[in-house]
Parts: sequence; structure tokens; C-alpha cells
Amino acid sequence: MLNRLRITIILSLLIASVSLGQITVNTSDLPIDPGTTIHRAGNTYNPVTVDPGASGPNQSWNFTSMSAPDSWDENWVTPASTPYAASYPNANHATWYSGTPDFYQYYETTASNHQYLGSAAGGTAVNITILELPNSFPMTYNDEWWGVTELDFGIPGNSQVDTTWGVVDAWGTVTDAMGSYSCLRLQMHIMSWTVVSGIPLSSLETWQYIYLTQNGEGQVFLISNIDETNPNFTTGYFHRTTGMTGIQELPGQINLPVEISLAPAYPNPFNPNTNFDFDLPKAGNVSLVIYDAQGSMIANLQDGWMMPGSYRAAFDAASLSSGNYFARLTVGNVQQTQKITLVK
Repeated sequence: MLNRLRITIILSLLIASVSLGQITVNTSDLPIDPGTTIHRAGNTYNPVTVDPGASGPNQSWNFTSMSAPDSWDENWVTPASTPYAASYPNANHATWYSGTPDFYQYYETTASNHQYLGSAAGGTAVNITILELPNSFPMTYNDEWWGVTELDFGIPGNSQVDTTWGVVDAWGTVTDAMGSYSCLRLQMHIMSWTVVSGIPLSSLETWQYIYLTQNGEGQVFLISNIDETNPNFTTGYFHRTTGMTGIQELPGQINLPVEISLAPAYPNPFNPNTNFDFDLPKAGNVSLVIYDAQGSMIANLQDGWMMPGSYRAAFDAASLSSGNYFARLTVGNVQQTQKITLVK
């Protein structure tokens, strides 16, 4: 499962930079700013019937009937805020999954590449050796690329070598439960060899299709069963992106905060936007909720696990009436509340 998720993470970040036609993808389009949470759903454990559809220009793909019983969140943070940062000195982005707060993945992003460097959990860090860069930017229709990486098992001569070939083989419109979106389709062929004493002994083969949308919404991923040889596979795994939320992690931190704090909103009074800065000295479940004067919840700015650091949340009250509202930060058993005033 983690191998499928790892490949999906890398490719799900490829977001189209224009809205029509043969879309171009740059690393600057990737939604990997610290504080970004990408919501995903799919069938992670049991294969289902899938249909990748046709390749070529101006295609249409419809996945509205696909069920997605499993859901998870992908949370992007700065490597320095994680416990395994020293093992990945070249990483400038990191992520972890909801439900697995001690499992981290690390990436190095430049103008021409977005490269997976390895993962860490339970006190152990596993590094990936890049033998050939597996993807290059910018990407557009008909682009091809290939790459080779090696996972070291810690025993000399024993490793896993992955060779990945990819091509942007189509563009068109993808329709999912969230709506219809312009997209590129990326086809990938992955071969994984287990090497023992320097000799390749066994191999695994998989195919993937990733439907890349303009701003990340409605993205779809199809992943074949292991040892699938047919690129037009009909059984596999389905993942979709169901949304993205973001609370901005503030730059320039040298030392972590020493206490939980919610700074006064600014501006206040406001119309219609204001900001909340808050500090977290350690990781934990965090909620930041806006209530009206009657105690009814108006907006949920954050609800989930966060790493230690200083953050900024934006609140847009364009649809609300003038009056007093209340922002409440809850971190574990600690609550802090402040009044804000909307003046229109």
C-alpha cells in the first residue's frame, strides 16, 4: 500500500498551470506549501473494475460512478519541523498522513524536478538513491521521461531498483463527483527489481494513469494490480482528490514556540478579511473555529493534526453580516478565544 501511495503522492502534485488545451506543468504549480492539506479518497485495499479510457487529444473521461470508501489527508510541512530532518539534508518539502503521525516522506523540489528522497518512521530513515532523475519540468502533452532509483536495504549488494517510464499521452476533460476539469493524462510504467548480492532475482510490474487538473480539484489516479502487463488494465485501484485546505506556515523560524498562543486578529475591526497567527510548541490536534454571537459555528479554519510551528489562518467574511464574532483556538485541553468585529 505504501509503495502505491508514495508513487501517487509524487504524481498527484503535478498541477496544470493553464486552463485549456495542451496544459503545461511547472514545479511552481505544485500545492506543497507548508500547512497545505490535500484530502484524498479511494479504494486503497481492494481492487475494483476500472477503465482508463482512450489516449490522444481532446478526450473525455468520466469517473462519477466510482466508489471511494477509504479517505485520508496528506499534510505538507517543512522538513525542519520533523524528527528525521537530519537524515534528508537536501529535502525542502516533507509530508505525513493523517492517522500515521510518525510516518514522514521527504522531497527535493527545484525548477526542473520534484524528487522523492525517502521515508522515515519508528526511528528508522530509508533513503532513496537517484540513479537517473525520474521526472523533469515543465511537462506538456506528448512529453516523455524515465528515471531510475535505488532503495538500499542496508546490506551491501541488496536493494530494490525501480525504473519508471512516463508519457503525457492525452489531454481533455475529466469528470468526477466534484465536477468537470481540463486535464492532462500521464501514463506510467514501473518495473521494480529485487537485487540480492548484486544479482536481480525478481521483478514486479505496474501501470498507472494520473489525470492532472488545473488546480488540484477532481484529480483522479488509476493504479494497476502488481504484475499487470497490460497498459489497458481493467482491474486496479482508484484514488481521487476531494479537496485542499491550507493554513500558511510562517517563514523564518529559528526556534520553535514555547507555548500555545493565539495572537490578536488583524485587522480588527475588519471588512471582509482578517488573519489569525497562532503558535504550537508541539504536535497535536488543533481546531480553529469561528462562531457568531449566538454560539453557532460559522467557519472551521482548521481541524486536525498539526506539527509544531507558527501559523497564519485567513478568514473571509464576505457572506456574513456586520456584527461581533468569536474565534476559538483549541489545542488538546487548551482553549483561547477572542472577539472580532465585522464592519460593512
